Amino acid sequence: MIKGKRGWIREEVPRIILAVLVVSIIIYGAYLLYSSYGNQENQKAKTFIDSLEGKINALEDGESNEFTFRTAKGWTLTSYSKQDAKVPDKCFGKGCICICNIDCSDVKSCNVDSVLSSCQDTGYCRKINVENVKVNNIVLETSLGGDSFYQNYSYKGFSVELERISISKGDKIIITSNDESISVGSGAGSG
Repeated sequence: MIKGKRGWIREEVPRIILAVLVVSIIIYGAYLLYSSYGNQENQKAKTFIDSLEGKINALEDGESNEFTFRTAKGWTLTSYSKQDAKVPDKCFGKGCICICNIDCSDVKSCNVDSVLSSCQDTGYCRKINVENVKVNNIVLETSLGGDSFYQNYSYKGFSVELERISISKGDKIIITSNDESISVGSGAGSG
């Protein structure tokens, strides 16, 4: 027997409403999961830069210590000096350290301008009470001819979540991670 239009509507509307509700719940759940993950990474980045700043400020002149930091994997540490021509607005007028949402763990995948842009848009920066701040990420590279040489980059990308960092404070602040060195200077022309 063929049902009339009204009978069909009475039977199908509740099913359609249920289907729309189920799809809406799935989309909302996916959104919550995605935003939770994104917020975790942002929180890790903020916690890292706050911890690094705290450790630097807690050390007395002439003191050194080694710390293990929980980093934000896929984020990049960099720094800016007071006299640098290009700095994020967050750093204007002082030297600062920044962690930025750009993956430079392969240093050749980034450049200074892309890191600056990321720091401006999505980075977390902390001002340091020194005029000259410089990250030196020293990487051993090999030329096409097979010769090895050291290349200096002004940013350090994190490819692991735990990073052992040594900090020495004197007329300069030296931050060393594995075989790579990050230097924060306190006098003009240092770094």
